[in-house]
Amino acid sequence: MSTASCQTIKVTPLTPHVGAEIGAVDLTQELNAAQIVEIRAALVEHGVVFFREQPIDIGTLKRFGQRFGELSIHSSRKGLDEHPEVRPIHADATSKHVAGEEWHTDLSCDAIPPMGSILHIHTLPPVRRTTAASPSAASIRTASTRSTFIA
Repeated sequence: MSTASCQTIKVTPLTPHVGAEIGAVDLTQELNAAQIVEIRAALVEHGVVFFREQPIDIGTLKRFGQRFGELSIHSSRKGLDEHPEVRPIHADATSKHVAGEEWHTDLSCDAIPPMGSILHIHTLPPVRRTTAASPSAASIRTASTRSTFIA
């Protein structure tokens, strides 16, 4: 299914190779099967998807994640006592450690990683940095034949 044919959500590509914003969906409400199918198709097609201005709580975050499969518990970092599948990440100007320097927040380092991760940003710093995602398949397709790739 191409996201161009979506009937229940709006998909806006962010770049030619990776990333799309999904609109016309309210994650605080119970999503129907067609919405989940279209969200999954957008994720597969674009590699990463963004939902803007979604005031979700932990329960909503977990319910949304469960629509895509069993939730995972981080293999090396403790989650919340009441919600072990949820791992808060905090950093500010005084932080001495930045998440991801020596471990993966997304569990991609596990022998059998989950199909994806859901990140919910609730407080943005005054100076925004860009988090980039890069699909290796697109990199390989667009690179010269003299390039070497390690995946």
